[in-house]
Amino acid sequence: MILFIHSDATYLVLPKARSRIAGYYFLSNNVPDGEDPPLNGAVLVECKKLDPVASSSAKSETGGLYSNAQNGVPMRNNLEFLDHPQPIDKHLYLQQQDSARIALASTEKRHHEVTKELLAKKWGISISRAKATLKASTQLSVRSAIMPLSRRYRTDLLSQRLRRISTCIYTDTLLMKSKSSRSNTCAQVFTDGALAYVHPMQSKADAHEGLAAFGQDVGIPMEMISDNSKEQTAYGSDFMKILRKWRTSSRSIEPYSPWQNLAENVIGILKSKWKRRMVQRNVPAKVWDFGLLWEAEIYTRTAKPGGRTGIEADSLESKRKIGRWLGVSHRVGSAMCYWILSNTCNVLERTTVQHVLQSEYNQEDIQEQIRAYHEAVSDAFGADNFVSDLDGFDKLINEDVPIEKETETGYSVHDDIAVPEIDDVVDHDNTVKQQDTYDMYIGAEVLFPNAVGDE
Repeated sequence: MILFIHSDATYLVLPKARSRIAGYYFLSNNVPDGEDPPLNGAVLVECKKLDPVASSSAKSETGGLYSNAQNGVPMRNNLEFLDHPQPIDKHLYLQQQDSARIALASTEKRHHEVTKELLAKKWGISISRAKATLKASTQLSVRSAIMPLSRRYRTDLLSQRLRRISTCIYTDTLLMKSKSSRSNTCAQVFTDGALAYVHPMQSKADAHEGLAAFGQDVGIPMEMISDNSKEQTAYGSDFMKILRKWRTSSRSIEPYSPWQNLAENVIGILKSKWKRRMVQRNVPAKVWDFGLLWEAEIYTRTAKPGGRTGIEADSLESKRKIGRWLGVSHRVGSAMCYWILSNTCNVLERTTVQHVLQSEYNQEDIQEQIRAYHEAVSDAFGADNFVSDLDGFDKLINEDVPIEKETETGYSVHDDIAVPEIDDVVDHDNTVKQQDTYDMYIGAEVLFPNAVGDE
């Protein structure tokens, strides 16, 4: 049985420039493309007003197709649940008045499809049991991405696509005596000693704009240290609101102690470099905001003691570590928090986890990390903790009762379990024990007369 829908619409037949749409839903045989299916009795007839105002008859018919398709998708899924497969290349068959068949385009699935073969492989069960499991726990006709979510997706840094840098950033405001050609009078400077970022501003009150730009261009720091200015430390300031949104801890230096702020030193370096460049190149003072940006770029890309440039600031992306996924930590963290076995054999609770892609498996550095991880776990746990065959499994588990083996129809007891005969355990020499352990009526045959009197 294949679900077919005849859809049509009438244009501007209702008050307030509204249109009416209709749908005829019926089940019929599967037919080749280009042929009309045999008409059958309706399982649903839809006729209602199209709420949006359509600007043409074609658009009103498109609206009818959309409305009928919404009703048809759950019906199609229910048919598949009842073992009536629907065409896999189309979600619905819709037909307009002019007999022009339209294949409704289906959206791509947000999550990969779980088949019985995939579930059997991942869970280590038989195909029949995987099929029964999918049938018992199916999510057909349910799309958790558009209906009320059963699990909350975290709206944290991962969804904002901002890089998280694992370093402490110092910030301070650089005040200039002259206004630039773009009406800038100051600049917000961010640094960790190796990198420098300059954001020109028209006023000190725009310090939060510099912070937002720094997060977009460089990344979100783990900690921010500033002086005691109101624009950067007041609880209700826009600067502090952004830091709280980023979950970045903030600290301020001691009053009248500028040497505690590393940004003061970097500001002095940038100013001195810009002054020399102005004199050497005869640069007008009105373009100081361009000059400081250029000097900050050079400073960031210059190698520092240790052989690294400031642009190579460590990020959480570069500090990814290999671990083994152990399951969902239901009572720790959020709904998307997992148990991870680290290379030191410590079980961690982490939300920001990613599986290793197949393309990454082909990279030599990833393969080396995986090998190093397994070696570290083997050294920490011991080689005797790993089982390579079923015989070795018996050394790890103390089985008081033999395990059951799985069959296509369910579970059955091992064939090697010997069941003794009742005559072997009955003590025939002791009448009392014989009565306790053996019922004389078990297995007895009872004779009843038939219709003609024979037994």
